[in-house]
Amino acid sequence: MPNNKISIIPQPVSMILGEGTFRITTQTQIESDQKLKYIAKYLKDLILPATGFNLVITDLKRDSNISNTIYLKLNEKVGGLHEEGYSLKVSQERIVISAPKPVGIFYGIQTIRQLLPIEIEEKKKSSGIEWIIPSVEIEDYPRFSWRGYMLDEGRHFLGKDVVKRILNLMVLFKMNVFHWHLTEDQGWRIEIKKYPLLTEVGSKRVKTQIGGRLSKKTDGTPHQGFYTRENIQEIVAYAEERFIKVIPEIDMPGHSMAALAAYPEFSCTEGPFEVQTTFGIKKDVYCIGKESTFEFLFDVLDEIIQLFPSEI
Repeated sequence: MPNNKISIIPQPVSMILGEGTFRITTQTQIESDQKLKYIAKYLKDLILPATGFNLVITDLKRDSNISNTIYLKLNEKVGGLHEEGYSLKVSQERIVISAPKPVGIFYGIQTIRQLLPIEIEEKKKSSGIEWIIPSVEIEDYPRFSWRGYMLDEGRHFLGKDVVKRILNLMVLFKMNVFHWHLTEDQGWRIEIKKYPLLTEVGSKRVKTQIGGRLSKKTDGTPHQGFYTRENIQEIVAYAEERFIKVIPEIDMPGHSMAALAAYPEFSCTEGPFEVQTTFGIKKDVYCIGKESTFEFLFDVLDEIIQLFPSEI
């Protein structure tokens, strides 16, 4: 089978196709370095729903070479200077994923995920599928340190289940930065304890423009939603488990009409304002001529910084 018959995104640095396939069965086991147990469980949980195979996880044994086994091994010599690099060797007898850091092991699993039949993504058992992986040797590491995805929820709230689904798709393609756009003229989506009106007022709009920026049509349907502090912490933890850094975006001085609808005193004209139902550039912004505006913004950012461990 030529290499172009295997589709892996992004394309690995080096890939050599072998003969035959590895078959995952009910008897397949996972041997894992002690430091990789949580990643081994991730692999087990990934395989279980679609296959129905509840694979056993065991401790990695010195010089172990058992058939029908997936090995997860830390090896400082793999990947050169690339901490996110990994080596994947699939033969008819076993799979070996080696990497200098846990993140590399995790990315090796994502490659396995792409090599398996697409039905592996099903959340319920799929019948009549051969769970086979082509024999291959892969050496891989990222070309770019920042591999990001931006989600705009300021304009349209989606909710944590959708966000988690996006995070799971991100890791499939080895993306590692989730840029989360949480405030806009059309909505404020994050709870701030000191300023409750940001979500009580700012997270709701009465309708939404449809048909493009020049259209005068609206859908006539109210739209609302925001994330509590607990929601944010849950999503950040979920992302960290998948080696994704979450970077929030809080717009200022413009794109702030949802906040000003809640607290018009922080504008120069003092309103009144409404959460915007149309798109495009708005005249009013936070008023930099007021000391109270800076106090408000510092208070907001202080709370947000506590929720996001990213240095950015």
